[in-house]
Parts: sequence; C-alpha cells; structure tokens
Amino acid sequence: MASILRLRLVSYNGPRLTQRAQAASIAGLNETMDACVGEAKINHRGWRNRTGRAEGSIKVLRRASGFGSKAGGSWGSWDCPYFIYLERRYGTLRGAADVVYPTLGRRVLTNFQRMAVGG
Repeated sequence: MASILRLRLVSYNGPRLTQRAQAASIAGLNETMDACVGEAKINHRGWRNRTGRAEGSIKVLRRASGFGSKAGGSWGSWDCPYFIYLERRYGTLRGAADVVYPTLGRRVLTNFQRMAVGG
C-alpha cells in the first residue's frame, strides 16, 4: 500500500503576536507609570507635604500609546512651578523611577502571557 503523506498546515500568527506584544507593552507601561506616581506620592524624602499642591501635581500626563513599533507615555509633575526645586534637591521622581522602572519587563511579560493569541 502506498503511504499517505499527512500534512499539517501551520498558521502564521506574526501580525497577531506583534499586536499582542504592543498591547502588552502599552498595558505594562501604564501599570508602571501608575506605580511610579504612587511611589512618588508616598515616598518623597526630604520634604513634607503641606498644601497638597506638590504631591497633587504628580500624575500620569499622557497614558501610554503605540506609534509604529514603539510605545510610550509620560508621567511627572504638572502645574507646580516649585516642584522643579523639590526634584533637583530631593529627587522625588527620580527615586520613584529607580524603584519602579526595574519592574517594567515583568509587567510587560505578565500582560503578554495573560493575553490570548486570538484576543
């Protein structure tokens, strides 16, 4: 008897995986920026919150979004002119970034794994 050659079709999911990777990156960036804001508001060594203006000015300024093969967003202090003095003297935002940024890769990977290939 002649042997029957069985072929299995392999689906190429490149575009879906690329979309999934970018969506995971955006979600991971948003989570990381939110964590940075929280860290900066809680841990601002060297200065004490008196009026709430400096602390209240720390926020996500632009949620993460994709552009081309990249993704980005921004967070920091907005509408508080003296915050630049606080940052230069005490490094509140820099300190939060030092603590939280190392978790970005784990956050992106977690989101990538959580997303279904078809979703």
